[in-house]
Amino acid sequence: VTEREIKGGCMIRTIGSALENLDAEYADIRFDEERKTRITLNGDQVEHLSTFGPCGGYVRAVHHGGKATASFGQPEDAAGVARETSTAAHLASKHRATPIVLARVPAVQSTVMAQPKHDPREVSMAEKHDLLRHYSRLAMETPGALMTQFMYEDSASRRVFVSTEGTE
Repeated sequence: VTEREIKGGCMIRTIGSALENLDAEYADIRFDEERKTRITLNGDQVEHLSTFGPCGGYVRAVHHGGKATASFGQPEDAAGVARETSTAAHLASKHRATPIVLARVPAVQSTVMAQPKHDPREVSMAEKHDLLRHYSRLAMETPGALMTQFMYEDSASRRVFVSTEGTE
C-alpha cells in the first residue's frame, strides 16, 4: 500500500463521512486537489517560478424536488457545508413549481490512476528551469530573434467523488 493510496482512502472516508446522517434524498461531494508548477522566462530572466496546490470541493443536495449547491475549501469543512446545503435544498423545495427528479443510476466504486511514463513531479525545479533556459537560448540563436518568452507548466490532480447512493 502506497502513501498515495493511504491518503486517498482517508480522503474518501473524510468526504464520505460528511454525507452520513444527512437529511436529503440525494447528495454528493466532489473534492479536487491539484499540484501545479509554473516557470516563466523572459530571455534568461526568471519572471515567475512557483509550485502551488489549489484545492476545493463542491456539494450538491436534492430534497423533495429542491436542489442546492455550495463550495468549500478544505476537506474538514465538508460536513458543515453539506448540512447547510441540505437545509438549503429543503428551503428550495418549498419554492419550486416543478420538482427536480433525479434518474436512478447504479452506484459505482472505482479508482482510476494515471500511469505516466515520465512523472513531472519527480523532476526537480532546477531541472525544469534548466530545460526551459536551454530552449530559450536555442530560440535566441535564430537569426533576427530579438527576445524570447518561454513558459513551462505541469500539474497533477486528484479528484474524490462520493454520493449518498454509494458511488465513490
